[in-house]
Amino acid sequence: MLLAVAVLLVVGCEKDADAILIADGRRLTVVERNREIRLRTKIFGLMRPAASIADAERFRKTLEDSAEEHFIVESGLLRVAQDMGFSVSRDEATARLVPLVHAFGRLDPEERAMAEEIAEREALCARVVESLRSGIDVSVSEEELDVAMERLSAYADMAAATNALVYARATNVWNEIRRGADFVDMAARWSEDNDLSSCEWGVFPLVALADSPELQRILPKMSPGDVAPPVEGDNGLVVVRLVEVDHNSNPVGYRLDRIFFRLPECAPALSRDELAEEIAEERRRSKLAAILRSVREKTVVKRQR
Repeated sequence: MLLAVAVLLVVGCEKDADAILIADGRRLTVVERNREIRLRTKIFGLMRPAASIADAERFRKTLEDSAEEHFIVESGLLRVAQDMGFSVSRDEATARLVPLVHAFGRLDPEERAMAEEIAEREALCARVVESLRSGIDVSVSEEELDVAMERLSAYADMAAATNALVYARATNVWNEIRRGADFVDMAARWSEDNDLSSCEWGVFPLVALADSPELQRILPKMSPGDVAPPVEGDNGLVVVRLVEVDHNSNPVGYRLDRIFFRLPECAPALSRDELAEEIAEERRRSKLAAILRSVREKTVVKRQR
């Protein structure tokens, strides 16, 4: 029922000549494509009032660039839904609109009707995807799990060894600075920041350094010109020099220079059961992607341009 409604809403009374794309009998016209893009972009703005005009334009451009591919994949999924005899209730479709409820008051009746129709299509496609996903065999043998556990352990050992080397390098740099080496020169030589031309980090209140409790603890005890030993923070190690303290700001601000040392990503601490589930989920994602590619390839597409 809902599938038929979705098809009829797209087809209308126009001729095939008005379409830019026909996929499994569903027609995509410039008018319908642009109308849906405008609606989705408007909802994006209503849901994210802090978003800039540039953010909205990037979102609109992404929709425009992917509109035809989205239409083809959606058409394939709707065909599968029809083959499987799937349908969705009004409640299922409406549930997808709950996050948009406060935005609905700013949509006109035609836009609200279109949003509801889009939600029905999305709910039906989501049901197909979940059905396909649930049918995937993702069993992991004990032999596979043994190999994965060995690799995880080896990676953890390698990451720990690399971390030790990075800590040693950062400590050596700090000691050289303490012995008189120029901080800026050492930053140019060793820092792994994106901007290698400067060691200037910025002005921060202590609360902005939440990823480095050690830095939060030692900064109030430092004087301008002091250089702190390596501490973790900002996805790596930092050797920090305190430039000045702004006591006039609220909260107090600390102007900092830094030398940044990147740490490798640590291996996750997973139990055998957790690792098995991670492997199964990755296998599920990979096989589902292959199934969806197959659905897309089986969709009968006729371009009208």
